[in-house]
Amino acid sequence: RPPTVRVSASTISKSTCELSSIGVKRQASSKGVGSQLMKEFVKVATTKAATEIILTTDAHNNESVNNFYLKHGFQLVRQFDRTNERPMNEYALEIDSSNLPRQSIN
Repeated sequence: RPPTVRVSASTISKSTCELSSIGVKRQASSKGVGSQLMKEFVKVATTKAATEIILTTDAHNNESVNNFYLKHGFQLVRQFDRTNERPMNEYALEIDSSNLPRQSIN
């Protein structure tokens, strides 16, 4: 049985982590699983001394995902086209004590 969630990340610099992939199966969406994953990701990033998380996602036909990142405090940094003219949004989240999770998931 495939997992319900997936997260992939990499470290860009000593202070920046990249969230390269986060996904929740359709049957688990709108149940807070993605929010729990995001909170835990921010917590783990801080243990790596990160002060910023960056990510990119599709700009068009992706409203729910873009709204998810905005809801979690990410700011739209720039919009750009990939080589195949695929519009992308780049987001960044500055990590400080105001957006650290209060408790971890079990």
